[in-house]
Amino acid sequence: MSRKHVPYASLGLSVAALVAGLGVGSAVHAQDFTKKPVKIIVTGPGGSSDALSRVLAEELADVWSNPVIVDNKPGAGGVVATVAVEKSPPDGHSILVNTTAFIVSAETSRSPLYDPIAGFEPIALLGKGPLLLVGRPQLPESTLPQLLAMARLKPNTLTYGSTGIGGITHLSAELFFQEAKVRARHIPYKNGGQVVLGVAGDQVDVYLGSISASLPLVRSGRLKGLAVTSLARSRFAPEIPTAVEGGLPNFSLELWWGVLAPAQTPRAFVEEINKQINKALAKARVQEHFSREGVEPTPATPDQFGKFLREEQVRWRKVVAVSKFEKQ
Repeated sequence: MSRKHVPYASLGLSVAALVAGLGVGSAVHAQDFTKKPVKIIVTGPGGSSDALSRVLAEELADVWSNPVIVDNKPGAGGVVATVAVEKSPPDGHSILVNTTAFIVSAETSRSPLYDPIAGFEPIALLGKGPLLLVGRPQLPESTLPQLLAMARLKPNTLTYGSTGIGGITHLSAELFFQEAKVRARHIPYKNGGQVVLGVAGDQVDVYLGSISASLPLVRSGRLKGLAVTSLARSRFAPEIPTAVEGGLPNFSLELWWGVLAPAQTPRAFVEEINKQINKALAKARVQEHFSREGVEPTPATPDQFGKFLREEQVRWRKVVAVSKFEKQ
């Protein structure tokens, strides 16, 4: 049964605490905060970010007293939504749900339109999920060790698909093949649906993408499941070995989903939103929805999430440099 998004009933903070967080003359602002709708801005409809945002909005509606609206702003690989939030008033009413692409998009642009660190206040880490390496149904190799052996023997013979040049699936594959010391040929597609169909149709050899998109086709026999990129086997696909098991002892890569606000959003608001999100992540209903997207809830404090983002920036900056990707 769907629930009406009628949120911010109580921020769990006294007016005095909010005044302390906002500074002189901010009591009116604190009251206004509880009277205005909140927008969760998402990078596009129909994907995991959209699905996670909707269940999150329903949960936040139980503790807040005004509408929580999921607002999809597709375009430019998530940049449109991200810039919209960065330029929003820092009052807690516009928050962003983004993914690993939040860092990657900035690192692959010659002139980034936003600063992922200075331009935002990290609020909450929602969850993480491994990528799944899948092969076409007629691929002669059925395991990761076999695939890597062939690729090393015949450089640039193996082809891999992605959702586009410079995107997360392109650079994730680059990172994977760098670790494996393999040279492979990149075949970009327009979106995830097309690349999955391309692999299933034997048009391209392998694809390293989200587990939620590929796993159903693996289990129906239309794709070969070769490896997941988490250190341990994923509870979503325990039958599929890890890349570590397949011969890459140091390789681990998980996508993440998180919530951010414009820079200078009051700390009191950041901490309260974080608290309510972390409470939601502990609920069985939310965990069930996350599982459908192949996402493991991963609660963290704002400071922990901020540290994680800085580490991600360093990691992906190195990937871009080593891959010799030409920034656009």
